[in-house]
Amino acid sequence: MNQVERYKKFLDEIGWDEFNNVEKQYFFDDLDCIPNDHGIILRISQDNKKNFLVITHKETKAKLVIQLSEIKNFKKWLESEYANNEDGSSYFAWRAAIEKEDRKEVVYEYDVEQRVLTEMLSCFAPRYISREVTFTGSNGTYRADFVVYGADNEIKLIVEAKASTNCNIDNFKRLHDRLQSVNKEVVFILTDGEKAIYSNIGEEIKEGVFLELIQNVKVSKETSEKITFTEVKEFLKKAINSIKTNIKSESEKQKILKKFIEDIRLGDLVQDEKDKSSWYFSKEKEREFFKKLLGEYHGEYILKFTSERSLYTLIDKETIGMSSLICMNDPGEKDYADNKVNKNKSIDNNYADTFIISGCKEEAERNLTMWRLYGGDAKGVCLKFWIDQEKLNKNGVYLAPVSYSKQNKEHFELEIVRNICAQIDGKSLRFDFLEWNIWKHFFKDYMYSVEEEIRLLFIPTQYIPISESVWFVDDRTKIYTEAKVFDLSHDTAFPLTLNRIILGTNFPEYQENTPQFNRRLSRTSIRTKGVKRHELVSHCDDIKNYRS
Repeated sequence: MNQVERYKKFLDEIGWDEFNNVEKQYFFDDLDCIPNDHGIILRISQDNKKNFLVITHKETKAKLVIQLSEIKNFKKWLESEYANNEDGSSYFAWRAAIEKEDRKEVVYEYDVEQRVLTEMLSCFAPRYISREVTFTGSNGTYRADFVVYGADNEIKLIVEAKASTNCNIDNFKRLHDRLQSVNKEVVFILTDGEKAIYSNIGEEIKEGVFLELIQNVKVSKETSEKITFTEVKEFLKKAINSIKTNIKSESEKQKILKKFIEDIRLGDLVQDEKDKSSWYFSKEKEREFFKKLLGEYHGEYILKFTSERSLYTLIDKETIGMSSLICMNDPGEKDYADNKVNKNKSIDNNYADTFIISGCKEEAERNLTMWRLYGGDAKGVCLKFWIDQEKLNKNGVYLAPVSYSKQNKEHFELEIVRNICAQIDGKSLRFDFLEWNIWKHFFKDYMYSVEEEIRLLFIPTQYIPISESVWFVDDRTKIYTEAKVFDLSHDTAFPLTLNRIILGTNFPEYQENTPQFNRRLSRTSIRTKGVKRHELVSHCDDIKNYRS
């Protein structure tokens, strides 16, 4: 039973007929996952003050009262317990919860880091917060759960999240000793999200309430200046105009972007509610901006060069996989764009949870370099897919051409991003991008420019079952990693449909294998575009003078 099936079975077991929409949102992020017309095992209602949910087991009448803020944690705990019960019943997990409540023990398995992050986001704009920052000093190396930067890009606050039982003075001292090389003005906090132990580095240890402490940490300049829409617009135009270039393609792109800014209307810009000095494009306008910055791919098809082994998997499983960014050819690629635009390590650096298909234009079908690098020295295959444009920019799927730096390492497009993210002269305003964690993966170094990559990016969204996962050890990096697998036999949210399978010039026994593959494919359910399944496979026989 896969994760989605188990999840739905769990919902079937407990049923949600009397669960109104407001309460559902506390339990689940995607209301479409809630099944209808199922019997109730648990009856869920709000108390009169609407601060708690009362969960009553229908058979035993046992009751459990839960704060609204803990509903998701309870759901995660119950689902986890349910999944681990061999007899497939949630009743025993429920009884365990009741018994723990009766003994006044901890009922939930808290996600402490998420609670801490929620509190921090109530005080600081996301761009000030970074996760897993490493410090190396005379007393050893320490990796902090959270770091908060100031407007001057200096660290103001280091936060370590611990469960209640581990939030104690001894743990604080042990971690605090490793931070002695950090600026003495930096505040270090050990917290479970409520209680906090804290001090400035090297000073007296104190205790307090976490939220009250972080509310007093100043990360941006105090200002009474009122920033107007016109000022923001002029700043954006200046950020683009200030870049000097003699390259025709860059000058043309600069004109396109200047026109884009000139056409912006008031509703296209958003001011951050928590940090009034921060401005953004609306999500729709930001996507339009990056389309113009990166350029659009207007081709109907995309090619993916891959190995002989991948072809057998595609045919036998009727699936295609997307690899995790954590196993890229260039280990520096993940941080390439962030480093170029001087961004702190983002709280959204979800490299292990970001997946790609590296493709190229249709014209690359006979490209010797691509066959050599990614087609197993032409012993592999080239997969040609039709792109369903209606499915892009939905369900976490994005497609765009990759932007490369020049040979001298200058990167025109990222210079524009860096200028836009700079601070306005003499004012406290900053501009940022809401979906930078998506678009930063479409920039690469010049040494890879020969690939002319068209990249399909997938960032999964919770509870949208458009893919499954497989885990494997990457042959090159030896990293145990996840890949997302998409069904090619049904019409799903995945935007690629097979059009051709091209065997390389050196594919083993291609004369006999070509009709055999077509015969096998005719018996599958793989969906195709523009060709029948028994005609999918052909051989690339017009690459001349190839040297393996």
